[in-house]
Amino acid sequence: MHRLDRYILKSFLSTYVFSVLALCVVFIVVNLIEKIGTFIDNGTPTDVVLLYYVSFLPEIVKLLSPVSLLLAGLFTTGRLVNTHELTAMKAAGMSLYRYVFPLLCCGLILSFGQLYFNGWVVPRAVSAKMKIEQEHLNKGRSLVTLHSDYFRAAPNQNLYIKYYNSLKNTGTELVLESFSTGNHPRLQERIRAESFTFDSTQQQWVLLGVVTQQFGLSHSVVTQDSLSLELSVSPGDLLQLRKNTAELTFDELREYLRLSEQGGKNIDKQLVNYYGEYALPFANFIVILFGAPFSSNKRKKGLALEITSAMLVTFVYLAFLKVGQALGIEAEFPPMLSAWLANGLFLVVGSLNLIRMRS
Repeated sequence: MHRLDRYILKSFLSTYVFSVLALCVVFIVVNLIEKIGTFIDNGTPTDVVLLYYVSFLPEIVKLLSPVSLLLAGLFTTGRLVNTHELTAMKAAGMSLYRYVFPLLCCGLILSFGQLYFNGWVVPRAVSAKMKIEQEHLNKGRSLVTLHSDYFRAAPNQNLYIKYYNSLKNTGTELVLESFSTGNHPRLQERIRAESFTFDSTQQQWVLLGVVTQQFGLSHSVVTQDSLSLELSVSPGDLLQLRKNTAELTFDELREYLRLSEQGGKNIDKQLVNYYGEYALPFANFIVILFGAPFSSNKRKKGLALEITSAMLVTFVYLAFLKVGQALGIEAEFPPMLSAWLANGLFLVVGSLNLIRMRS
């Protein structure tokens, strides 16, 4: 690596780290002011509050990283212009395209790094944060038990569970209703059980105190002491479906969507969000196409103008991100295309902006 590349990247990365830390501190202070009354009302210990914000930090970094990279690109290039170092580099034969190249490579590497960070580190941190909220702030729902929940076990089957404890692997009152297929489905069978267990070895639901009703041309009722059923979902799957999707890693989220689709749910909205999670990290690469060229202009720009420019680009990007999501949900655009729409548009505009740079 060229010595100038190392110099540029050192300045760029140090500014990026400083921007992330500064924005995180501002974010946490504002959030703490908002939540301090809740912490006091619930008697939350200081160490738990600290742990809460440590768990919250990865989620904050996920949101602020693109903004921090944009600021790093603006400030690094602006400083080199103001100190005439960029002019000296150009005089030595380095074009602005060559100057931007290591920044783009760094942004691409950070994009792939954040893809892993967002997909596997952030969900674990969110899960830890929500656990603290549940235990100390009386928020959230237990992921050990089910209470009076309805599920779509299959496109033509509805499952109701009054209570299930995953630790004891037992539950009370289960109702499984099966419907005919077609435009006008009709109830064909209802199975009601007083209690049940799940045999994880055989992957079967074992129902106790069973009453089976058949509907159709004739109505019949059959009672049984026990009945074994094979359904496409297990109680563990149902508990997984009750999780907040923000707690799921990309692998778990993909399985969540499979289970939801298998149950007959429309998952277009979830698919847009799923693909959007993959698209968001690459904003780290795209924002550099805006930050560096903007600050390379020879006219001196104040700090306030550079920050305003960063906020404006971020706002417009987020606006297009929401437009893409709306198109995927309301206009039935392909979910992947909708999720990547903002990145695609900004990549084209950013590339044109880069091409317009004078050597």
